[in-house]
Amino acid sequence: MTGPKRRWPVRLTLAVMALAGLGLAIALVVHEGADAVFGALASSWQGVLAVSLFHLLPMGFSALGWRALVDPAVPRGFLTLLWLRWIREGVDNLLPVAQIGGAVVGARLYAARGAGGSAAGAATIADMTMDTATQFVFTLMGIGLLAAGGDQAAALPWLIGGLGVLGFALALFVTAQHAGLLRVVETGLAWFVRRLAWAGADDWAGMHETLRRTYRDRRRLALSFVHHMTSWIAGAGEIWIALHAMGHGVSVYDALILESLIHAVRSAAFPVPAGLGVQEGGFMLLAALIGVGPEAGLALSLIRRVRDVLLGVPALIAWQMAEGRRLWGRRRPRALDGSRPDR
Repeated sequence: MTGPKRRWPVRLTLAVMALAGLGLAIALVVHEGADAVFGALASSWQGVLAVSLFHLLPMGFSALGWRALVDPAVPRGFLTLLWLRWIREGVDNLLPVAQIGGAVVGARLYAARGAGGSAAGAATIADMTMDTATQFVFTLMGIGLLAAGGDQAAALPWLIGGLGVLGFALALFVTAQHAGLLRVVETGLAWFVRRLAWAGADDWAGMHETLRRTYRDRRRLALSFVHHMTSWIAGAGEIWIALHAMGHGVSVYDALILESLIHAVRSAAFPVPAGLGVQEGGFMLLAALIGVGPEAGLALSLIRRVRDVLLGVPALIAWQMAEGRRLWGRRRPRALDGSRPDR
């Protein structure tokens, strides 16, 4: 008699994928020559700092895009949402969470800061949808700019295929929301919160209806679209700064093409933690489309990795501090009166 089948742990799967991606990234560096790649990276340390600081600009526009979708009746200060967006990006860039863990953390922290579960969850889901929709348009723009140049026609079928995958994922995500999948998530989340005996089990009720009201407000959607598109376009400035720091005088036009296409590659490889290996290979191949060598493309990817660490590690610390303060604030009153603290 055979025993019950053992499930393959999700964490183990993510760990294997992360190790495989890291191995691929290391292999690419060795193939291109570690001296050449790290030499280009070391010679542009000022560019690394400039890129990290400049990233606050697209991050700010992303926060504004999120803010536009929040119910006006709840707290929605720009600095609060910028802080939460910073933590969201840190979680997504540095932890194996398949590019959705940051949104979960952001919604949880936002709900705890007075927005309430329903408003925070609905605004965050709408923000993810708008972020993906504008990325689709941004990638389409990049492919259009590339096609207008007429020099890389052979790459277009592959790029259009990647765009189709992104569009299919977006359509599936939107359809699932309108089909009522969020009601299932809402019910399951409420059950989970009650199971752990946490306070605020009913705060997440009504998230589906709140999201539907958000989608009916065309003005808020349009404003969010403009902010998110501005964020994607501003991100091309990081490419331009980094390549100029390495001595490659590319145009803003070329930077827009590379920025739009590399994000499409990262999105298509979302199951791979932090896009390890995939981002590096993507930068190497796509850099050739704008006349930059593969070693410079690889160095450009590493500059982005350093940026993610410089901004992401403090973000993770801020997240843990916020969770710690929240836990302490919940336990302290009960400890004072001698009752059993919340778990």
